[in-house]
Amino acid sequence: MSENKTITPESLIQTNKGEKFFSYSGVQTIDSAGTDMINIDNIGERDIELFVEIGCATNLSSDNMQFTVLMNELIIFQNLTNQVHTETLSGYNELRLIISANSSLRINLSVNTNSYPFTVAVTGNYLEMG
Repeated sequence: MSENKTITPESLIQTNKGEKFFSYSGVQTIDSAGTDMINIDNIGERDIELFVEIGCATNLSSDNMQFTVLMNELIIFQNLTNQVHTETLSGYNELRLIISANSSLRINLSVNTNSYPFTVAVTGNYLEMG
């Protein structure tokens, strides 16, 4: 496991090589049990500036959706969207995070009663010290 270091935002820059990171869940059915949409054991040897997009083409007007991002099995972001705000989730607000080198990444979605088709797309830029 890598040592935790405090760095300033100016210290990390995109690589000069323009190296990118991408993962896509495909369409998966989500229910109250929850589903790991993205599950990566090790993202690699450099930090990643990560962008996460959630999509659902179905009306969720009677359900709440919980969205959880874990790094090394620790929750680093969690959001519960109530039924009022889940009527359309095409291109749900993009989430931006920095994931540490040599870390695992897991993104889990769940809804409280029914089943719905969801997708998660994760893109990012590998970072290096500037």
